[in-house]
Amino acid sequence: MTATKLKEAELALEAGVNELDMVMNLHKFFCEDYAFVCNEVRQMAKLAAGYGVDIKLIIESGYLSEEQKLIAGQIAIDSGAKFIKTCTGFGPGRATVHDIGLLLNAFGEKIKVKASGGIASLDDAAGFIAMGASRSAGRHNIIEQLEKMGYKP
Repeated sequence: MTATKLKEAELALEAGVNELDMVMNLHKFFCEDYAFVCNEVRQMAKLAAGYGVDIKLIIESGYLSEEQKLIAGQIAIDSGAKFIKTCTGFGPGRATVHDIGLLLNAFGEKIKVKASGGIASLDDAAGFIAMGASRSAGRHNIIEQLEKMGYKP
């Protein structure tokens, strides 16, 4: 429920988080109730903005067709999200060059894109950043690789 999501976010914001990730309501999205999805994200963005915090809308791209990815990206923009994030890493699919390119080509001037989900190497993360993604996930795998190269966080 939207009220539950907002309350959970409010508690996190009160505790001092500096960013919020929000998974798009996939049930409503697949029912093509885009107004509901946009309104829910807009409420979250408004709440977060009151704390000076941005939100990333996770679209779970592994479930979506190319057309749906573009609709989800537009919802992110229209609702005030600051990032489109590809995946949580728990659903099907992963960040792909195709998806990052699709989102950047369609929305790169309007919103930031975060590659997330299944990024297992430093090379992959760097590749997404080189493509134009604002961020890339895969922190634990990448830190292990950096440590093997002598980097100490």
